[in-house]
Amino acid sequence: MNGPVQGEVVHATDPTPASEPFRFVVVGDQGSGNKFRQLFGKHLERLHEFKPFSTMLLVGDNVYGSAKDGVNERDGDPALFKDRIWTSFKSLIRKGVQMFPILGNHDVRYGQEEAQLKYWNTPRYYNFKRGNVEFFALDTTTMLPNYDKCYSDRVDFAHKMTQEQLDWLDKKLGESKAKYKVVMGHYPMYTSGKYLNRGVNAELIRNLLQPLLVKHGVDIYLCGHEHHYERSKPIYGVTQFLTGSASKLTKDIAHTQDPPYPRAHLAQQHQFMVFEERPEGLAFNAVNDKGEIIDSGVVPARTQPNVDTDETSSGKGGATRSPLAFLKQATAFLNRPEAEAQETPKAS
Repeated sequence: MNGPVQGEVVHATDPTPASEPFRFVVVGDQGSGNKFRQLFGKHLERLHEFKPFSTMLLVGDNVYGSAKDGVNERDGDPALFKDRIWTSFKSLIRKGVQMFPILGNHDVRYGQEEAQLKYWNTPRYYNFKRGNVEFFALDTTTMLPNYDKCYSDRVDFAHKMTQEQLDWLDKKLGESKAKYKVVMGHYPMYTSGKYLNRGVNAELIRNLLQPLLVKHGVDIYLCGHEHHYERSKPIYGVTQFLTGSASKLTKDIAHTQDPPYPRAHLAQQHQFMVFEERPEGLAFNAVNDKGEIIDSGVVPARTQPNVDTDETSSGKGGATRSPLAFLKQATAFLNRPEAEAQETPKAS
């Protein structure tokens, strides 16, 4: 398929069946193509079969290049779009799953980002709403114009685009009446990986974005770039998810002990995430390449207490059961033998 892979720029309608809660899947740095499909292709298709989801967020680095048969393929090369994008997601797209990508540094370093955005039929930055959740998608690559050769010859453009996005984000977040606000950008604001103090300036990304996220009561920031999984405790009310290991994996985590921020979970594993809107909040699972849940929890509405364990304190009323019992069942079928999973009826 030569593209675009999607028929609408920002999908106006939500294809979630009325009988199903709103779910969305998040993958990051999946652009190696076959490696990603080997790790998660069957898992995602099986998840969709048993727990249908309508929305997939891709937090950047959608097209990695690699030498193949003597040809020097470069990151972001349009010749790779069919394999890295269409072949990876055609099954889900044909099932009605809507893709919402953003750009990573490997997508823009050779100046091919406009071609990729046209292939996706998606703007550089945008917002959309599903259920009670409003999403705000950013291109954070413009915020570090000299990193990884991304905009070294277009610094003025990068600065202009960054200011344009920040002004837009401030306005759109201020207008949003959504119960949950989720912002996604490729670069992390907090990380235990090597880019905490090197290469990507997490402090600069934090200085640019965090004031707006705090000002407007954003619930979640999703990012990738680092190739591991990490979740923070709420920082000024914002829970940070780093989910960048859908195809590549960091060999060494630089800061496994006591990072300078409240970390809730760290895993050096390949993974993707699935969220579900529930009465208690946005329930999440992080699922590894074996189909095992490596992290679960709930990001509650701002008026509700945080839920991190199976039993939560409810003050005078004693302990109450959290939805994690449900969450642990939600992807349990992923690590069953395939024949057994196919015979298992869909949960009501």
